[in-house]
Amino acid sequence: MITKLHDQVAAIRARRDEGEKGFTLIELLVVVIIIGILAAIAIPVFLGQQSQARISAVESALTNAKTEVVAALVSSVDGTVPAATITRIQGNYSQDGVTITIGAITTGTTATFCIDGFHAAATAAADRRHVRDTGGVRNGTCATPA
Repeated sequence: MITKLHDQVAAIRARRDEGEKGFTLIELLVVVIIIGILAAIAIPVFLGQQSQARISAVESALTNAKTEVVAALVSSVDGTVPAATITRIQGNYSQDGVTITIGAITTGTTATFCIDGFHAAATAAADRRHVRDTGGVRNGTCATPA
């Protein structure tokens, strides 16, 4: 009796297993559509984070460059900055894709300067930043009116 019952259960399982050999085409299409929707949401968010990271790197480099320029300008004993120091400070500097350009430095009773910065991977003009002798980092370039 038990053997007969066991054989019947085994036969039922075998018939059930024969009909379940994989996924249907509709099930696969639903999974692909769901993955596509998730990718359409996630990829732009990820790219936006990369862009913001590049802008933050530029802003940090500009702030550091401003600190270095101010330190060089105030280190003079008599309040005048030697031309050699100004020549040494001015120019283009690049590191990790960030390029900064320290433009003309004028000295006198108050020193003035402007530093431009951009990231090599940033293609939009809106991603450019600058910092002047007064104030913090701003959008645009030194050619942009203060």
